Amino acid sequence: MKKIVNCGIAMFFAVQLNAQISINQNHMPQAGDTLRYSVAAMDTAVLLNFQNSGANQSWQFDSLQAIRQGVSRYYNSSQTPYSNQVSNRIAEKLADTLSMGGIDLYDVYEFYNLDSNEFAKDYRGATVPTAFGNISIAPNFSDKDEIYQFPLNYQDRDSSTFNFTFNNVFPPAYLASYGYRINEVDAWGTLTTPYDTFNCIRVITDVVAYDTVSFGTTNFGINSHIREYKWLTTQFGIPALTVSGNVVAGTFIPTTVEYRDSMRNVPSIFAPLALFGADTTELELGDSTTLNNNTISISPYNSSWSISPQTYRWANGTNANSQSPMVAFTDTGYYSIQLRVMNQEGSDSLLLTNYIKVNPVTTFLKENTLTKRSIKLYPNPVQSGEKIFFKKEMNFQAYELYALNGQLISKERLSSNQNSITIPDLKSGIYLVQFINEEATFRQKLIIKK
Repeated sequence: MKKIVNCGIAMFFAVQLNAQISINQNHMPQAGDTLRYSVAAMDTAVLLNFQNSGANQSWQFDSLQAIRQGVSRYYNSSQTPYSNQVSNRIAEKLADTLSMGGIDLYDVYEFYNLDSNEFAKDYRGATVPTAFGNISIAPNFSDKDEIYQFPLNYQDRDSSTFNFTFNNVFPPAYLASYGYRINEVDAWGTLTTPYDTFNCIRVITDVVAYDTVSFGTTNFGINSHIREYKWLTTQFGIPALTVSGNVVAGTFIPTTVEYRDSMRNVPSIFAPLALFGADTTELELGDSTTLNNNTISISPYNSSWSISPQTYRWANGTNANSQSPMVAFTDTGYYSIQLRVMNQEGSDSLLLTNYIKVNPVTTFLKENTLTKRSIKLYPNPVQSGEKIFFKKEMNFQAYELYALNGQLISKERLSSNQNSITIPDLKSGIYLVQFINEEATFRQKLIIKK
C-alpha cells in the first residue's frame, strides 16, 4: 500500500532540526553484521514513560537490568544453504536448531529485500530431516512483509499486507501467516539505555495476523495483534530499544523490553528457560505427585531434578532425568524442588523453596474403587502380633505400616508370591497399611486389637 506522509515538517522549530533523524536503507542490517542485544526486566522507568510521544523527547531507560542476551547475525543469501533458491537478499539466521512439533528444523533463516524503498521480508528457509536425508527448503511470501518503507521520518505513517503459505507433502507440513502491518513514527528525541545515548525516531508498529501451523504433533491456528514501540537510530541496523507485547481488547499489554547492548554475564536468549509445576503441592505421607517440566526452549535440552530433603523416592519407573517424574514422599514436612535444564546455547535452573508440603496421614476415607479392587486384607480387625493375609490383583514390592500421626512403624520387602505379613505388638487402634509397587501406592486401613 502507498505510504501516506503527513504534512507540516517544515513547521517544526528550526533549532531542533539538527536532532531529528531520517531512517533509510543505509541504517538497516547489512550482510556481515553481528549485533548484540539484551532482554531486560520491565522496570518502572520504562512502564511509566515508554509511551511518551511528540517532538524532542528524552527517554531515560539506563536503569534497565539485562537478564538474557542474544546476537542477531546477518549474511548474504549466497552464504546460506539456500543460495540456489534465494539470491540478492540479506539473510538473518534465527536458529541452528528449532524444535517444532517433535521434529527438529536446522539452519532456520529469514530473508529480506533491501533497497531504497523498503526493508521487506520475502523468504523463509529451513532444513528438514526426512527418511531420505535432509531437505533444504526456502519458500517465498506471495505477498512480502514490508518491515519498513523509506525514507522513515517523524509523523510518517504507512501500512502494508503480507501473506506466507507453505504446504509440503513429505514430510507433511502446512504453515501459513497472513495479515497487515502499520508503522507510525510518533516521536523523536534522545534515548539513554545502559549501552549509550542516541538520537532516535520512535516507530509504533502494529502487526495483526492469523497464523496456522500443522507440523508433526503441532497443530494450531491463532489470531494475534502484536504491538512494538521501536527506537531507531542511524548508528546500527537494529532498534536501540524495543518494547513489545500484545493488544488485548484494545489495550496494549507490554511484556518484553530489549535493547542494543555490549556483552554481559547473563544467559543466552536461546538458552532454555526453566519452568515447572506439580500436580499437587500439598499431600499426605505416602502419596505421590507428578512434577511437570514446562521449560521453554527452541532447541532440544536435557534436564535434571533435585529434591531436598532426601526422604522421597522416584515412582512409576521415572528418575531424576525424566521429563515429568512421579515422586512419592516418605516423611512429613516441606520439600524444595530444583530443575536444571541445559542445551547447546546455555543452561538455566529454577529452585522453588518449600514448594511441596507433606502432611501426616489424617484420614482413611480416601479409599477408592481402585484401592479396594487391588488389595484386600483379612482378618481385619486383627490381633496385635498376629498375621494378616491379603488378596491382590497385582504384585507389590513392599509394604509400610503407619500410625495415625504419620509415624512409620514398620516396613518390609515383599516377594512375588508372598500373601501375609506379621503385625508388630501394638496398642489397639486404627493404623494404615500401604502397599507399594513401581506404578503407585495403595492404602488400606487396618484395625488392631489387643
